[in-house]
Amino acid sequence: MNINFVKMHGLGNDFAVINNTQNILNCTEEVIKKLAHRNLGIGFDQLIILEKADYENSIFFYRIYNADGGEVYQCGNGARCLAKYLLDSSLTVGSELTLKTVKSSYKVRVDLDRIYVNMGLPIFDPVLIPYKSSKKSPLLNEKISEYTFGVCSLGNPHAVICVDDVEIFAVNKVSNLFSKNSLFPEGVNIGFMQVISSTQIKLRVFERGAGETLACGSGACAAVVIGRLNGLLDSFVNVHLPGGELEVSWDQPNTGVMMIGGASTVFEGTLYKEYINYI
Repeated sequence: MNINFVKMHGLGNDFAVINNTQNILNCTEEVIKKLAHRNLGIGFDQLIILEKADYENSIFFYRIYNADGGEVYQCGNGARCLAKYLLDSSLTVGSELTLKTVKSSYKVRVDLDRIYVNMGLPIFDPVLIPYKSSKKSPLLNEKISEYTFGVCSLGNPHAVICVDDVEIFAVNKVSNLFSKNSLFPEGVNIGFMQVISSTQIKLRVFERGAGETLACGSGACAAVVIGRLNGLLDSFVNVHLPGGELEVSWDQPNTGVMMIGGASTVFEGTLYKEYINYI
């Protein structure tokens, strides 16, 4: 059986989206790695698999896999892309959706080309992040080597480092130092934030299982949360990423983090049965 997919991106963070509600694709780690290969497969940062849907109530369950085959539980750019996919595919007619992963659930609203995603409450409990620490939350002044960072989770663990100039900072070197550190038992996404003003930041993000991406929605939200708690940012912030701009608002402490941005469809394609048998 052939399998259809849609290639999409959110500010350059790219995805393949597959409707797998009929269980036509066996998503093993090896299969995902082959699909993610940019020469031999589709090529993507993450794979989005739609598994179940309550169409009448606009509730959709899906899974997110990084290019290395590992499953993750939240992705802001992916949520925007999935919302656009569902509307464009006429799988829902309403502009308000509920998207659920294994560990996360969030409300999404589509208003023309602007997609609003309520990413939920940030998590600061070290056990739930997970992050090995006996300190009380929020964890804003943690240290690895000479680098100070804040830690939180928005479905995925994030460490946020403030830097003077994000363009020249040694992102790969420091990311390797953090990603291999035993303080993060499930790995970590590392955000490098340059504060331009109280309403503007530049951000680069190294995502676990994918490397540095052009944009990371949950990473943008985590950066604003840590920046807010450190007294550096206002409640509404423009986040400038290599792939484009997101808007993030957080009124803290008991409100969800709202992310606003667009999503783009690049092309539709088909995995032919010969290739499926190969993978």
